[in-house]
This record gives sequence, C-alpha cells and structure tokens, in this order.
Amino acid sequence: MIRLPPKAKEHFFLFAVLSAGTALSFAAAPTKSYAAGFYLQEQSVSAMGAAYAGAAALPRDASIAYFNPGAMPALEEGQLAAGANVIFPNADFQDRGSTLLGAPIAGVDSDDPVDTAMIPNFDVAMPFYDGALWGGLTFSSPFGLSSKFDDNWLGRYDSIKADLRTYDVQASLAGQVNDWVSVGAGVSVQYADAELTSAAFDGLEGRSKLSGDDTSWGWDVGILITPMEETKIGINYRSKIDHTLDGDLTVTGTAASNGVTGAKADLNLPDIASVSVAQEVTPQLTLLGQVTWYGWGRFENITVVRDNGTIAKVIEENYDDTANIAVGADYKLNDKITLRAGYQFDPTPVTSPDRTTSTPDGDRHWITAGMSYNMNEKISFDIGLAHIFLSDEPIDLSRNAGLAAVHMDREDSSIDIIGIGFKYKF
Repeated sequence: MIRLPPKAKEHFFLFAVLSAGTALSFAAAPTKSYAAGFYLQEQSVSAMGAAYAGAAALPRDASIAYFNPGAMPALEEGQLAAGANVIFPNADFQDRGSTLLGAPIAGVDSDDPVDTAMIPNFDVAMPFYDGALWGGLTFSSPFGLSSKFDDNWLGRYDSIKADLRTYDVQASLAGQVNDWVSVGAGVSVQYADAELTSAAFDGLEGRSKLSGDDTSWGWDVGILITPMEETKIGINYRSKIDHTLDGDLTVTGTAASNGVTGAKADLNLPDIASVSVAQEVTPQLTLLGQVTWYGWGRFENITVVRDNGTIAKVIEENYDDTANIAVGADYKLNDKITLRAGYQFDPTPVTSPDRTTSTPDGDRHWITAGMSYNMNEKISFDIGLAHIFLSDEPIDLSRNAGLAAVHMDREDSSIDIIGIGFKYKF
C-alpha cells in the first residue's frame, strides 16, 4: 500500500475540491462562439493578451496545463486559474443572386447572425512529492460555433441554425527529467453536441434539422526545454478526436418527406501541434513566438446517415491543414503590473468552393493587448483585449439536390474579445 506524506495528502484534497468546484461552474456556462475555423483558442486570458505567442513555453499560470502539460513544473507552486472571454462578432451577408428552381429566391439579407457569447476556462495545477510530480486538471470548450439566421433569409437552404458545443475535461501528469527538461502528458474526455437546421424543398418549403451528440476521448503530450535560464522552448501535440454524433433527422413542412428518423454523422476534429519560444531579454522584457499547426485536412465532409443505412445528405467541407504564427511580448512594469501585447496571423482552413454560411471563415489578423495585476502574493487578475480582422469572402453553393443555389458575400467582418481572468496560488 502506498502511503502519501501529510503534505501530499493535503495537496491532493485541495486539488480535488478545487477541481470539483470549477467543474460545476464550467458545466453551467454557455460556450457559443464564432471562432478560427471552429477551434477556440480562448483558453487563457493571460495568453490572449500576447495573441497566444509563447502559450506553450511561458508558464504564467495554471492554464499552461492546457497548452503544454510538460511545462507545469516551471510553475513552482500550485495554482488555480479561471477566466471568461466575451466575444462580440460582426458580419453582414449580402445576396448575389440566390435562386430556387432557377428563379430568384424570396427573402432577406442577414446582419450579425451570431450573438455575443462567452467562453470559460478553468485550470488547476499542483505539485506532489515536493515537486517531483505535478498534476493538472483543465476544463475547456476547445471547439464550437453558433449562428442563427432569420427563417426567411436568402441563404436558408444552406443554413438557418448551426450550433456545436464541446466540453472537454483533461487530466495531466508531468515531471522534471533533469535541470533543463520537463515532460508531461494528459488524457481528455470530450462531449460534443450539435444541431444543424436548414430549409428543405420537395414541392413545399419546409425545415430539415439534424441533432446529435457523442462522447469521445483524446490525449496530448508536451515538453519544456530550458537550455538557458532566460530561454524556454515548449513543444506540444494534441491528438485528433473523432465523434460519431448519434441523434435524429427531423423534416417538417415539406410535401412528402416529413418525419423523424434516427441518424448519425461523423465529426472529425483536428490534431494540433505547437512550437513555442519565450526569451527573456531583460528582467522586465520577455519576447514570445509560436507556430501552431492544425490538421484540419481530415475534416472533409459531414455525411448524414439514417439508421437504415441510407445517406440523407452530404455537406462537403474539404478543409485544408493550416499553420498560424504569433509574436508578442510581456513587460513587467513593476512588482504589481505586467503588460503584454501581440499579433497573430491565422489563415482559414476553409476552401472557397465549400465555404458555408454556418462557417463563413476567412483569414484572421489578431491584434491584442493585456495586463496582469498582482493584488498580493496569492491573488492576481488578468485582462485581455483582442480585435480580429477577417477577410471578406464569397459563398457559392448548390443545395437541396441542386434545386437551390446560394450566392452570398460576407462583408465587414470582425470580432472583438474581452477576457477577464482570476488566479490563486496555494
């Protein structure tokens, strides 16, 4: 029987209590979002302030357990980090001649189909056995999207409502290999819930809704290399996760296709790899950089299969693999305040022939700023601000077995994010 020393028992109890409390808070929080592709980078308010540059190399707080569990030993003491990112999206959709049966379709354009939303994150990291081993627990929503158009909008044969929510719980372990290398790994359980609604036509216009959910799992590994005291290099790999959404296909209002049938659809989420650097130039200034690769190429289509084996519909996606690049800096103004800023270029994985109104993505340019304020040795607060410019993109699709054509321009698109975070050291 393994006997834990008294301090380890105390830490384990605190770890369990904090984790349970943050899990309950996370479960109650909304996770709708308009994001890069539909991956949500917003898993740390402090990291957002520097456009996520250095996120896998610089252990500012317990959120490092999400970006690179191998860097947890560099925290030096147990921590809890909690944050909320409020997202304000803007986009206009202008019709360029959408048709039904070859004739102009009746309806309206749409402005700002995505509402203001909030993404939470909660992270706990703490040492055991006098720091020989570290444990981490993260609660996140790493993928998501939400859009709701008017029922009579001109692009309704592509999408009226699209909603994807994921809830991810990851447990990680890490340890120090030697004075300059630490490694870690984690296993995550992820729940996904999705709903897709669009117009359907077979003589009369009705509605088609696919809804389903699934629970699956993934893993990640990370390493932190400190070749010199002023230099940190973080490398992290997060595995792919495959979901089979099991639910119902509901058709209403058409001439002959109405009814509810059981249906399934695969959702193949990408693997993600990051290489990150944090270089302390002076005791006050740390320069940051990061390259992150996304295996979006495996997200090829959404094929809806009825329980009897027949294919109800195929939504082509044909995403491409992408890699973004981020640069930033942290500047320690004094013992109380740290300032940060950053820039990120994040190219879209969406190819023009398959761009949809539910994920009308474009290349993104992030401009960010942030600040940390240490109230005392135990408690500190973070604020992060981001403005994201999105490139204007066309949408040209054939829908409803070729009966409907959707031609739209997405214009004047941008995203503003305000993040507020709290950190507690124990």
